[in-house]
Amino acid sequence: MRIKKDRLLASIDIGSNTIRLLIAEVSRTGEIRELYSESRITRLGEGISKGKGLDPRAIERTVVALKIFKESADRYHLEGLKAVATSAVRGASNKKAFLSVVKKEAGLVVDVLTGRQEATQTLTGVLAGLRMVPPYCLVMDIGGGSTEFILSKDDKAKAIVSLNFGVVPLTERFIKNDPVGRKDLKNLKDAVIGRIEEAKERIRKTIRIKGKRDRNVGNILPEGTMLIGTAGTITTLAAIDQGLERYSFSRVNNYILKKSSVEKIFSRLKTMTLEGRRNIPVLELGREDLILPGSLILLEAMSHFGFREILVSDYGLREGVLINLQKSLSKN
Repeated sequence: MRIKKDRLLASIDIGSNTIRLLIAEVSRTGEIRELYSESRITRLGEGISKGKGLDPRAIERTVVALKIFKESADRYHLEGLKAVATSAVRGASNKKAFLSVVKKEAGLVVDVLTGRQEATQTLTGVLAGLRMVPPYCLVMDIGGGSTEFILSKDDKAKAIVSLNFGVVPLTERFIKNDPVGRKDLKNLKDAVIGRIEEAKERIRKTIRIKGKRDRNVGNILPEGTMLIGTAGTITTLAAIDQGLERYSFSRVNNYILKKSSVEKIFSRLKTMTLEGRRNIPVLELGREDLILPGSLILLEAMSHFGFREILVSDYGLREGVLINLQKSLSKN
C-alpha cells in the first residue's frame, strides 16, 4: 500500500548525450521507490561545439524518444511530471525552436536548467542515494556537454563549478583516428588538465573553510572530503571494473572505484578500436567513443584533486528533479 504522503512522479532528463526517464514514488523525506526507468542515447549535443545549434537529425532522434517516454509516463496516474534540459539546449542558438517542437510533438514543457541549477539538483539526487552522507563531499558529474563539481558540507552546496566541457564535444574535437593516436591523446589530455585546474582554482577562490584542509588535495578541500561520481561515464567504469555482463544498479550504486582501476581500464580502452569497445558487454551502444574522454576526465580529476578512490552514485539529476518536484507540490 502506498503511503499517503508519497507522490507518484516522473522526471525526464534531456542530456547532451542521453535522455533518461524515471517514474517513482517519492516520500516527503526524499526517499525514492523506482517503478519504471528508461534511457536512450540520442546524442542531442552532436555538433553543438561547432556553434551551429542543435542538429536537425539530433532533434528528430530526441523528439522520437521523448514521445515514447511521454507515452510510458501516461500509463501511470502521475501527480506530476518534470522535464529538464541541460548544457546542449541551454547553449544552443536554436533553443526556442527545439523547445517548441518538443512541446508540439511530445506534449512536454521543458525547463532549461542553468549550470548552477543542474549542479544543485544533481547534488540533491546523489545524496539521496548514499548509504551515509559524509560531512564533506566533492560531487563530480561528467556529462555529455558539461562537467560539474559540487563541494557540499552537511548536504548543502558550498561551491559549484560548472564547466562547459563534456564527453561529446571533447570526442568531436580531439578523437580523429580509430584507434586513437598518440597526438590526439596528448591534445585531449592537455585540454582536460587545463579545465580540471580551472575547476580547482574556482573552488579555491569560492570556499572559506574553518579547520584543517586535506594535504592530499593541495590544501584546497576540507580534511576528509569524499569524492563522489555520477552519470554514465563513471557508472559504466564501475560496471566494467566489476566485469558485469549486464548493468546492475545494486552492484554499481555505492561502489568504491579505485584510481588504479580507472588507470587500468583507460590503458585498455585507448588501445582498442571502436568495434573492440562495442564488444565490452556492459558498455552501452553509442557510448563506445565517449568512454575514452570520459575516463580521462575522471582520471585527471582524481589525480589533480589527490583522490585514490571515488564513491559511485547511480542517482543524479533525474532523482534530484523528482525530490524538488515533491517539495514544490507539497508546498501548494
